[in-house]
Amino acid sequence: MTGNLPLAGVVLNSDIVDSSAGGYPRHGELGRTAESLITEAILKSPVPDAWTRSSRGDGEVTVAPGSIPAAWLLGDFVDALYEGAVAYNRNKRREDKDDHRLRLRVGIAGGDVLIEEGVPRGGDALVVAARLQNSAAAREAMRLLPDAPIAVILADDVYQRVVPHGAKAFDRRQFREITVDVNGISTTAWLYLPRTYPPQITPSATPAPSSSPSPAATSRATAGSKYGISITNSDGIQVGDNNEQNNYRYGR
Repeated sequence: MTGNLPLAGVVLNSDIVDSSAGGYPRHGELGRTAESLITEAILKSPVPDAWTRSSRGDGEVTVAPGSIPAAWLLGDFVDALYEGAVAYNRNKRREDKDDHRLRLRVGIAGGDVLIEEGVPRGGDALVVAARLQNSAAAREAMRLLPDAPIAVILADDVYQRVVPHGAKAFDRRQFREITVDVNGISTTAWLYLPRTYPPQITPSATPAPSSSPSPAATSRATAGSKYGISITNSDGIQVGDNNEQNNYRYGR
């Protein structure tokens, strides 16, 4: 132990959707591309040298310093990831069994984070961001909007620092409120997909069949989890009919 004290920051936990399909060449290419897009977004920040990053399998844990405005993260940083993914995907195949596009789920939460030897080691924000990124709501959103390159699940504390104040011209209608059960306590989180309306998430939202764990695996994961996730329904905007997406856009 170094005796370091935790510092305020915002955690962005990102993961590549269906990265393992297609074998290690595709997996490696998507991983390198995601890392590059995150690097480019960080370099646009006011203090690019103050960030902390840690690779985690199919994704990354990125910790922005507390000096970075939350509005900049939700606006400029997320937009940079969105635009980079759109550009990368422009000439990529997208058949169901041969999809070479880069698509990301991102969970965002704020709080104190313990950094040791350049690695994020502890803090509730790390856990919450991971649970949000891996939530049924994030997975269902990407299934319902198959052309969306990124889905963000935002912790309420970060949302309240940005959206109600109109920062970066965000509109409340761009966000869908969901209920998240964190360690037995129901809390509010927000679904956000850049430049489109968020889909309505049903209470039974689950990952796509191809990525669903077995009942035994689900039971083990639930029994051993410190933080559980549950999604409740809210009335909202219909995004399609008969599984066809309608192109509702803000064009922010």
